[in-house]
Amino acid sequence: MMNRESHNCRWPLLIVGHVLLLLTDMPTLSVSQRSKSTMSHGDPKLIKWLKLQGADDDSMDRILTEDYTLEDLLHYVTRDDLKSLRLRGGILCKLWKAITDYREKPA
Repeated sequence: MMNRESHNCRWPLLIVGHVLLLLTDMPTLSVSQRSKSTMSHGDPKLIKWLKLQGADDDSMDRILTEDYTLEDLLHYVTRDDLKSLRLRGGILCKLWKAITDYREKPA
């Protein structure tokens, strides 16, 4: 079994399960690049609503990557669903408050 200390390579290693990956200079997207890409095909109503709630680009990207719509968030998503997205605590609280306020409004 190879570990970080026993390899003679200058690049970092990543072990995933039983697969050893050699991390080289692979291009990656920054959060802002991912956000622009995700927001370009996400639900426009959801994007607008998230901005109104004060969501940052990273939080919006995490939500939009899951292909949620505004309807999904307002009617079906649970607090645990939001937690599983690993949102920052403050934005999770703001979104959950807005969702529960919406759900508690008389129809």
